[in-house]
Amino acid sequence: MLNAMRGNRKFLTIVLWIVILAFLSTIFVVWGLGPNETEGNFAVKIDGKSLSYAEYRNFHDSSIATLRESYGPLFEQFAANNDIDKIIQNDYIDRYLLIEEAKKLGVIASDEEVISTVASIPSFHTNGVFDPMLYQEILASNRMSPTMFEESVRDDLYLSKVRVLISSAGLVVTEQEIDLEHEARTTTRNISYAMIPTAKFGTDNITDENLKTYLNDNQDNYKTEKEIKLKYIVFKKDEFDIDNITIDDKDIEERYAMNIEKYTVGDKVSTLDKVETEIVTELRKEQLDALFRSYILEQFKEVLALGNISAFSKTEKGKDLKIYKTGFFDQNKIPPQLVNLININRLFKLSKSDISQLIQDGDNVYLFEIEDAKESIVPAFDTIKKTVLTDYKKNIAGGIALEEVSKSMVDKDINAIAKQYNVRVNKYNGFNAETNLNAVDNVTLMRNILTSDGGVMIDQPYLVNDYVVVARVDKKNLSSAKMTEDEKEEIIGYIRSVKAPEALITYIEALREGKDIILSDMVMGVGGTHTH
Repeated sequence: MLNAMRGNRKFLTIVLWIVILAFLSTIFVVWGLGPNETEGNFAVKIDGKSLSYAEYRNFHDSSIATLRESYGPLFEQFAANNDIDKIIQNDYIDRYLLIEEAKKLGVIASDEEVISTVASIPSFHTNGVFDPMLYQEILASNRMSPTMFEESVRDDLYLSKVRVLISSAGLVVTEQEIDLEHEARTTTRNISYAMIPTAKFGTDNITDENLKTYLNDNQDNYKTEKEIKLKYIVFKKDEFDIDNITIDDKDIEERYAMNIEKYTVGDKVSTLDKVETEIVTELRKEQLDALFRSYILEQFKEVLALGNISAFSKTEKGKDLKIYKTGFFDQNKIPPQLVNLININRLFKLSKSDISQLIQDGDNVYLFEIEDAKESIVPAFDTIKKTVLTDYKKNIAGGIALEEVSKSMVDKDINAIAKQYNVRVNKYNGFNAETNLNAVDNVTLMRNILTSDGGVMIDQPYLVNDYVVVARVDKKNLSSAKMTEDEKEEIIGYIRSVKAPEALITYIEALREGKDIILSDMVMGVGGTHTH
């Protein structure tokens, strides 16, 4: 069972846990504000209860950012192979169902836990300490009240607690499962395999109509990257006027009294006059940070009111700010001066004339306007015909090859098959779950090898890159090594870690059973959809 779960549940596990902290980790950067924004519409209805589109959009964008961070340079490949929007839609629904279930089960998320969680979020810290003023300012700039945000934090606490409760309930690990896992880890196999190039199987008489049909069925593989052209301004703290900062004696004395432990070494306490310069420096920095934040928010509101950066630059407040511009670029060719900005890729979610949210980078704060945008398109057939032809041959040949080799395998051993296609039989001794062998880099093929006895032909061929692979387990090598207590404990932990997501998925499937779930037009694109 565990071998099967390794192969079949890996993706579900990734999906299940990928956005648990998405909301808290990415709420504060780059929410696009378009001219035709409609926030009041519903995204999903579950048994008649509406969930807002604004909340869903927040969750969706945060989830995308989390996926990008998790997968790094492999994100585009992940996105090409998976329906990300569908994954996020399901996760959003599951989140709601689990939170409601937590409340029914009597799970508690106390005010003290909410306060502790909020206070621990680095985005709200100044000099490593929770800053209530900064907290209020950030929420205000994101159109949220403390009550709204704190309730979302409470929901996240419900979610994390109920996941643990459901996942851990009934996770009994049997002795049989332990023994089978130990055997799987210590047993090796000697295998034979033959690799038949798909190029051996013809794809003659290919017409333009064949290729156009193939292109139409695989459009996403050929779309160009969306390109944007930016106009932006940078607010620089080191150029901020600080003449109006004043520190009075009362502030200094209060700071000294509040942090007396900081100035105490053993039984000796530093007097105020010895640490006054340090305290004044701290207070000046805090005042500067607060004044700079207020200044930035004031300018930001002015830009939004005017609708574009150019109009702002003609006002008294904006006349001294330099406007920077870029040419068109896509997500893979971000200009060097912007490439290190956190969540810069989220600008690609915006449309022409949209204004971004504020993006902070050290002591500088950026504000972007999408001056122009070239949406992702499928190029004209004639311009990509050669590429489509290459892909068509590769993929169609793979299917033909699998079908032909499957027929050839009837009543034949691996040597006869290899001889028929004029390829050699390769040997590998000591194959196990940790073996990295490109020829069998297929999850199902590996699972079949690892669960077969010696002298067994794997009953079907598998496509691995540009080859059709047939394999045989020649010998199963059982280990005589005894399992230690430490190994047993590690195996029990591993089995539980594999079974826990399975338990949670099963529980969620039961929660969904019989629910009337409607996805709105805005979420689905065209036409609301019912699911049960």
